[in-house]
Amino acid sequence: MKFWGFLLLGTVTLLGQGTRTPSGQYAREASSYEEFDDYIEVVEAQSPESQLNEAERFKQKYLNSELLVFIYEYEVDAQRSLNHFLEARAAAQKALELTPNNTKVLLALAQLLADDTDAPDDDRARKVHFLATRCLEELRKIRVPRSVPLRNWEERRSKMESEAHAADGLVSARRGQVATAIREFEAAIALNSSPDGAQHFYLGRLYAAAGRTRDALAMLALAEKLGPDQIRKLALDAISTLQ
Repeated sequence: MKFWGFLLLGTVTLLGQGTRTPSGQYAREASSYEEFDDYIEVVEAQSPESQLNEAERFKQKYLNSELLVFIYEYEVDAQRSLNHFLEARAAAQKALELTPNNTKVLLALAQLLADDTDAPDDDRARKVHFLATRCLEELRKIRVPRSVPLRNWEERRSKMESEAHAADGLVSARRGQVATAIREFEAAIALNSSPDGAQHFYLGRLYAAAGRTRDALAMLALAEKLGPDQIRKLALDAISTLQ
């Protein structure tokens, strides 16, 4: 199953990197104007490298800050953008130690573990499933403040739910659990309000593996249409093989 080597979550992840933890999940405040100003320096950093430098300075200066969880979230995003996946995992683990119900980080860590280039063993597969399931459970519990438009929140929640199913589906696919992976990717696509070419590509390949050639060709055609370029090429190659 060489095609599983393409990193699905490389495209899905990018869609989630600008998302902060839902404001209705928990509240955190700076203890001083100076602390808040230093936090803003992290938020407004112009590159991943400068953001990591500002985050490190903040952590050293405010050892017990309530804002540390957000600092770790920014570190996760910055490390991922630099392809520093082990460092991103470490930051995610620290964020979850502070806020175990943090949906953004639960999802990010599930994606990071699912996207590992090594074949997933039983332990990693269980971790991804636990993190994805926990993320879905916590999303359903969130009470959104009235200041957040309900439609915006529903779209955001659906996107995160889609990505959680995709992470679980990727691990299942790479372990040869085709039926389970199909269910997860079908759920991911159904929930995603912004169709994702990578999700369609993977579902198309799964349909092919299950002997559902007509469904596979239809799904791969959608993947080719959606792109991006790398997905478009993979989809066309897969279609050529099936025809």
